Amino acid sequence: MDDEDYEEKPTSEVGYRKPPKANQFKPGHSGNVKGRPRKKRKVDLPPGLAPLTAEVILAEARRLVPVRDGAKVQDLDTLQALVRALNITGLKGNRRAQVDAIKLARLAEESIEKEWTTLVESVVQYKLMWKEEFAYCDAHGLPRPDIVPHPDDVVLDHVNRTIIFNGPANAVEKAKWDRQKIGRDDHEWEINFTKKWCREEGADLTVFARSIALDEAMIRIHDGILPDEETRRAPGFNIHEWRRRNGVLAQLKRDGWRSFMPPEFREPLDPVGRIGELRKLPGTKRLLSRADEDEYPDDVG
Repeated sequence: MDDEDYEEKPTSEVGYRKPPKANQFKPGHSGNVKGRPRKKRKVDLPPGLAPLTAEVILAEARRLVPVRDGAKVQDLDTLQALVRALNITGLKGNRRAQVDAIKLARLAEESIEKEWTTLVESVVQYKLMWKEEFAYCDAHGLPRPDIVPHPDDVVLDHVNRTIIFNGPANAVEKAKWDRQKIGRDDHEWEINFTKKWCREEGADLTVFARSIALDEAMIRIHDGILPDEETRRAPGFNIHEWRRRNGVLAQLKRDGWRSFMPPEFREPLDPVGRIGELRKLPGTKRLLSRADEDEYPDDVG
């Protein structure tokens, strides 16, 4: 044997999964200081259950619960009650609650700001698009499209951060506005026709005072609720402020349409008796033939 066979071999080898001893972790110390991350639990909901679960969660979040505020007890939805409880806990000195409350408030502000910015961009784009379309129609002698909502009826309220529709916002509302406008014109026609007929026939206009007062009341109600195009498309117009100032809608809801009539005509009148009186006047048949007699049937009870 050679002397090399009797040489002392190294006590440790360096290789795969055998780092040098100097680089090895010391006993009692882990190489992962933060520890092993917790495995996320995945929950697979059966098909069709997710929408139902969402409805249940939202229903519970909106459920009213009694909350004491000093000496008073008020009903708040569950979500609002939870936010209030978080804020109250933070006001009592809980550091974690304070941080969470501030974080939630900041996230809410950012969400509202982002939503408002997106809304403003959409409205501006909508207005510019139809402005160009109207300009093209005017330049080529084409009729402007009857678009709903009309871009001039859409106003951005930067104070309250919302959209104001000074006119009809969709096709259903436009149909209602158009019917109301036709009704308003019908009332105006009735007034003008009655006055003209009385002049031509020499009839006493005071006999029709109640009917004229009714038509005038309906016109006033219409004009105080639905502004015309020239009014509502003026710069800075706000339909809600306009209605509050004229007070017509508030009076209609509070006192009813009869409150717009003169005091002597506010009591209901039997339509049968009224038509019977009118038929006795000279030339009344011609007047009634021009009017819509379906509104005054002879057999009304």
